[in-house]
Amino acid sequence: MASVRLVRYFVEGIAADGFKVAKIRSRATNGGALRLYERAGFSIVWRGERFDAELAIRLEKVHLEKRLG
Repeated sequence: MASVRLVRYFVEGIAADGFKVAKIRSRATNGGALRLYERAGFSIVWRGERFDAELAIRLEKVHLEKRLG
């Protein structure tokens, strides 16, 4: 799948820069994005409500991480 390959491409760049963990955040209601990140090897490490400064509202968020190298 092209979208998974794209995420993996960016993760490879993060690893090449010496980072040990790739992190990404998403809205909890964005099921398509969460499935994509999980297919690319990310795991949910936190789920909860956060204030979104851009939208000026509280939203349910998800933090995902992937260990590198």
